[in-house]
This record gives sequence, C-alpha cells and structure tokens, in this order.
Amino acid sequence: KEKAYLNIDPKVALHAIRKRRVGWMYVQFLTKRWLERMFAQGYELEYVKGMSFYFKPRESACISYEILNEKPKNSAALLFYSESGWTAKHLYSSLMWHISIWSKPYEVGEVKPRITYEQKERLKSLRRGLVNTNVLSVLFILAMSLNISNSLNQMQNSYMPYPYSLGLLILSIIVIMFWLWVFIQSVYGYMQEKKEAQEI
Repeated sequence: KEKAYLNIDPKVALHAIRKRRVGWMYVQFLTKRWLERMFAQGYELEYVKGMSFYFKPRESACISYEILNEKPKNSAALLFYSESGWTAKHLYSSLMWHISIWSKPYEVGEVKPRITYEQKERLKSLRRGLVNTNVLSVLFILAMSLNISNSLNQMQNSYMPYPYSLGLLILSIIVIMFWLWVFIQSVYGYMQEKKEAQEI
C-alpha cells in the first residue's frame, strides 16, 4: 500500500526535513493543527513514517489535511480518494488502529476541501479515534495507579530497594500525567472537530 499510494520519491526523502512527534495518533486534532502551522511556516508534509514527519519546502498555495480513523474495505477506497485529488501521506492499519493522513492542495479563494462532506461519516471517524484513544488512556492510568500504590507500599515496608521503588513511583506519575493530557486533548479535539463537521 505504501509503494502504491504514498509515492515516496527517494531523492526528496534524502533532503526532507524530519520532525519527530511522539504520540501524534492519540491527539489527531493537535497534529492536524501542527501540520497547518508547519505549512504556514513554509513546509509541506511529504510523508510520515512512525513518529517521524518528513517535510519539503512548500509548493502549494493552500493545503487541506485530513486524518481518518477508518479501515478501507479494499484498495478501491484508497484509489477513490486519490482520484478525487487527495494524496496519501501515511497509511497504518493494526488490530485497533486504522489511521491515514491525506492532503489536498487548493488555490487561494477556493473553499477548503474535505475528504468527505457527509456529517455522519465524519463524526463516525472522529468517534472511532476518540474511543480508541480514551480506552488506552484509561488502561494506562489504571495500570500506573496500581504501580503507584505498589511503590508506596514497598517504600513503607522497605523490603524492596528504595531507589527502585522511588524510580517506579516517579515513572508512574509521569506516565499518568502524559495519558491524562492525552485524554483531555482527545476530548477537546473531538469537540472541536465535531463543531467543524456540523458547520460543513
């Protein structure tokens, strides 16, 4: 799929500007806004591989980015997007996640294009991303909460090395803070995207 739809030019890839963004798939609204800011600064997304975003110097007058949370039923769905003028920048599919990033250039004065104007379809994709992210967030927060409780018990009973217990406690707190941030941002992003979808 990458070879067929991403159209990565080896020469461009060698000179692309790479930016890393950890956990971008969990905060897709912020990721899309970040891509728009990069474009405003003169950098256009070329392709994404894992946590690495590769940019080339801006060539388009304006550009629209879309992040979808859906598994294409077959390659015909991808071909339909391509024939509609959209370019795939990232395709990823696993048991839980089905994420793709698309872009489409447009001219100044034109209406910003959307990959789908069907409100029901847009909201369905948004809800799928929200549910997946929040399920992971809750699981990690619960797991780290148990770690914190265990670490405090170990420090009180002193049957485990103190540095180990303290390190586990600090790590658990950091992970909880990260996933709380992800949870809040995913809900905020969903509300913003929902508002935009209803305005289309």
